[in-house]
Amino acid sequence: MFIDFWNFQLNWNDRSRGAKCDWFKLPSALVARGAQTARLGHTQYEGTRVYASVAKSNHRDTKFKG
Repeated sequence: MFIDFWNFQLNWNDRSRGAKCDWFKLPSALVARGAQTARLGHTQYEGTRVYASVAKSNHRDTKFKG
């Protein structure tokens, strides 16, 4: 599963009414929802990659580097 951090996070912020995203639970929730929607019966989850761009000159982005 590939997640573009900024696109996901900005949309989450617009729609979540202030709730924080649990990044550890998110992949399994998405896989479960995808299986329901597609009526697949089962989906094998193999891993998640979250990609985010950071600016070296911006001290606020240092927490995302980890």
